[in-house]
Order: sequence, then structure tokens, then C-alpha cells
Amino acid sequence: LENIFDPFLGSGTTTKVAKQLRRNSFGYEIDLELKPIVMREIAIAQKLMTMNILFCGEMKMESSEMM
Repeated sequence: LENIFDPFLGSGTTTKVAKQLRRNSFGYEIDLELKPIVMREIAIAQKLMTMNILFCGEMKMESSEMM
């Protein structure tokens, strides 16, 4: 499987498309205000693989496996 790394996660579009293309996705974002948008986009694409998102202000990794 291919891995996609998005160091500027923004609204999560890259992660959403990566999920649709059956790719693992790793994203990093420092703006915590974008977190609800990212989580909504991921929920829309929730299907196949593991994703890892690091929101800098929280300093912990959120990992979610979607089936």
C-alpha cells in the first residue's frame, strides 16, 4: 500500500481523497480550529484504512481505523 503524508492538513481534503483511493494517510496540522472540519471530512470518507493525524496543540496522535 502507498502512504500519503500531508504536512499541511488544512481541511482534510488530501486525507479524504487518499481514503477514496485506498491509501494510508498521515496528516499534520497546527491549527486546532480546523480539527472539526478535518474530522467531518474524514467521517465522509470513512471506509478503508488507517489514518494518523497529529494536531500540534494537543501533542498526541489520534489514530482511527475505519472499516
